[in-house]
Amino acid sequence: MEQEAELDVQAAISQAQELGQPRGSAIYFGVDFNFTDGDVETIDLMTRYFRVVKARMDSAGYKTGAYGSGHAHQILRNAGLIEYSWISASRAFSRTSEFHRSGDWHLFQNQVDREWFGSTGSGCRHGLPLDTNVQNMFQDADVGLWRAGQSHIVDEGRTFDIFATRRFACDGDAVVRRDKTSSASDVLSKTQCKGGKAIRVPPKIDFANAARVGEATDNLIQVDVDDDGEFDGWTWHGNLTAHFGYKPDWIFATAKRNAQSCE
Repeated sequence: MEQEAELDVQAAISQAQELGQPRGSAIYFGVDFNFTDGDVETIDLMTRYFRVVKARMDSAGYKTGAYGSGHAHQILRNAGLIEYSWISASRAFSRTSEFHRSGDWHLFQNQVDREWFGSTGSGCRHGLPLDTNVQNMFQDADVGLWRAGQSHIVDEGRTFDIFATRRFACDGDAVVRRDKTSSASDVLSKTQCKGGKAIRVPPKIDFANAARVGEATDNLIQVDVDDDGEFDGWTWHGNLTAHFGYKPDWIFATAKRNAQSCE
């Protein structure tokens, strides 16, 4: 394990230096798998790996980040082996929601496999697939980013606006109405381009998924289900968490998850 970690971190540092990445910025290492407290061998191997990584990163003047589950971040942070935590989008991974609620994270992957620039106006083409992430407005503005050979800090106002306009679905039936005057049965009917094809946007926000919110009435709030920059419809306020700092625990049983309410 130590030999593998040595090879990985030296390759990461070498590539960073060739690209002109400045000292003091971060390199994030992926721990993109699920494990529980019972997986003692996995925890031991992960910890040993990051001990090597952290020592080499410190010597080279870079900060260490990790991308993975809440469980991984808790262990690595408590051991002093990372400076930055980037939560993966996997809702069912161990302790991910718990760690999100702790506020100790820096980045959260809120959408995956989204495809931008696929619409031509008259049809669909293959667009640019990407994942989107939200920066924690309650953490330091520095999350180790860089560009053009110098450290980069995202404008704090922009970070605040992005964070403050996201919510999680805490109801298992967070139906999205087509318009604020629509009945509950008049649901969203919209398509998005993906893989060169028009695919229907889900008429509800999946449990524990994130959505962007906008204009609101007394009972309804405008939502962008796929976070593509365009609002898709409206849902009840009560279908969503009060703020983005609260992420519901994942419910494995489908029937129980679908019947879940926010209360």
